Amino acid sequence: MKILRNGIVWIALAVVSVIGIAVYSYYHYNFSLDYESQQNKEWAGEEKMEPQKDDATTEDLLVKLLRPKINKIVKNKEGGNVHWTWNKIESLYYYDHLNKGTTISKDKDWFELTASINVSSKTSEDPLGKRIQLKITPPSAGENISDTTIQLIGYQ
Repeated sequence: MKILRNGIVWIALAVVSVIGIAVYSYYHYNFSLDYESQQNKEWAGEEKMEPQKDDATTEDLLVKLLRPKINKIVKNKEGGNVHWTWNKIESLYYYDHLNKGTTISKDKDWFELTASINVSSKTSEDPLGKRIQLKITPPSAGENISDTTIQLIGYQ
């Protein structure tokens, strides 16, 4: 009887071991496929994971929209070997063409933005505080967002 019980225990142990090895192999194989698939996406230039959600402000949105234009302005004014960082918006004014009296002007509405930025170069350790003034003309009704114009008013 003892031998039979020992045999059953050995058979149960063998079955559990085989099932354990099969489950481990299955999940390891699928994980490897997922990892390889992820690597292929990275090599193809696709995102490797979900974008991170973070709180943002309207100033963050404005900076992202203006960054390419400010890059061009700073490189033209300071030279090519500079880096700039956003400091803060000092003032933002809205000019409404309908509130200029009794006659309607043909000018569009526009915003005047004054912001401070820090400009640093590879040769200088201390960043310089600069003030940039922009005239931003949004699109009118029926126009595309790409019709927005950004003009430099002042750079000090």
